[in-house]
Amino acid sequence: MQKPGILTCKKQIVPLITLASFFLVLTNLKVQQKQLINQKKEIKLNQEKMEEQNRMKRLQRFENTFFLLIEKLNGSYNKIKKQDPNRFKIIHNSLKSEISNEVEEFIENKEYKGNYNADKRYSKFHGIINDKCVNIEEDYPNLGLESIPIYFLQIIKLLKQNESILENAEYYFDFIILELEEDVLNLLVYLVIYVDYPIVINYLDDNNFLSKMSSILSPINISETNNEFWEFIVRNTGKSRVMEKIKNL
Repeated sequence: MQKPGILTCKKQIVPLITLASFFLVLTNLKVQQKQLINQKKEIKLNQEKMEEQNRMKRLQRFENTFFLLIEKLNGSYNKIKKQDPNRFKIIHNSLKSEISNEVEEFIENKEYKGNYNADKRYSKFHGIINDKCVNIEEDYPNLGLESIPIYFLQIIKLLKQNESILENAEYYFDFIILELEEDVLNLLVYLVIYVDYPIVINYLDDNNFLSKMSSILSPINISETNNEFWEFIVRNTGKSRVMEKIKNL
């Protein structure tokens, strides 16, 4: 038979062992939890690194294509300038003069003041641009810009497709502005409206880039001094063509 003192000692030791085991399990759980948190952080960090590496690879591919198109844009522009130094200025001045004269006649017409709401008025402005561009195109296809609009459209599409990786789209867009003179930029705006390129019109509008292209020298200043006309163009682009709307007004 065991002595009472030994039994009492065993009874005291057992709870201590149980308590020690509990703290050991708790400590292990905390260690495992910390390891799990660290693993998650490491996985997230690795994912972010991979995403950044992929973004940089995409950005590099984008820039290679972008600057190649800028080079082609510049080559096309310089080729025309070399062959006919005053072409863009002559075409733009002609377009400006014809559009301005007809717009003034329209605005001074008594019928205009009483019977034209905003949409009908801007439809008429668009019709004037369309008619004058058609006239110019009889002698100068693409308003004399030749392959410039092709490269311009490709560049805009490229910018649009890569918006998610571009931290500053304006930085790249400004390369277009630097390459082309003011007359060419204004002609491009008229061509975009005349042909109705939704992707370009929406991209210029979404990024507030129109003012970079359309100067105060435009026949109908489509920039900041005439926002409503540009808003009309944006609302109607890519639909059943603005000209169809004009016929039905």
